[in-house]
Amino acid sequence: MIQDRPNFIFQQDGARAHRAKSTVKWFHEHGIPLFPHPPSSPDLNPIEPLWDVVKKHIRDLQTQPLTYDELCNEDLEFDEFDVFIDCMPQVVQAVIEANGGHTQY
Repeated sequence: MIQDRPNFIFQQDGARAHRAKSTVKWFHEHGIPLFPHPPSSPDLNPIEPLWDVVKKHIRDLQTQPLTYDELCNEDLEFDEFDVFIDCMPQVVQAVIEANGGHTQY
C-alpha cells in the first residue's frame, strides 16, 4: 500500500465525482495524498496521450482482445509511456510560463 511508495501522490482530474466531499474524505482517511490538479488541464495529465498509444496498439493487433485477461497478455511498449512521463517537468514549466495556458506535447 502507501507504505510501499512513500513518495506516491494520487492524481485525478477535476470530474465532479473526484471532487466530491466523500471522495476527498476517503483519500484523506486512507492517508493518500492528492496532487492539486487544476480543472480542465489535460496537458498536465500524462495519461491522456498514453490512452492514444494504448488504443493504437490495440487497433493494430491482428486479433483484438475480448477479455481483460487477453488484454493483459498483450505486450505493450512501456518505453513509449516513459516519453510522456519523462517530459512532465517541462510541460509543467511551460504551463507556469504561460500563466496557466495550455501547452502541447
